[in-house]
Amino acid sequence: MKPETKSAHTPGPWKLRGRTIYGKTPSGRIVTLHSGWDESFEANSHLLVLAPELLESIKFLLKANDCLCDDPHSSEFKNFWVEALSKAHAAIAKAEI
Repeated sequence: MKPETKSAHTPGPWKLRGRTIYGKTPSGRIVTLHSGWDESFEANSHLLVLAPELLESIKFLLKANDCLCDDPHSSEFKNFWVEALSKAHAAIAKAEI
């Protein structure tokens, strides 16, 4: 398997309150959004909040794929793959409000 890399972004989960995205930072605030409010603002903000979870699900899929390359018949691969697909489906379902 490939080594995991450390991310520079604030780890999730992130939460949206009003126009501000909060997470695990010293101030609690990650960013305040200042763009105009229209029908896509809420959906775009929601997608930004889910960025850490979407990234995690993609990394997990790649990890499952590495197991496949090592031994596609192993129980480790099957377990990873089931969990990876579950995480990917859950992240996509949350993102598509």
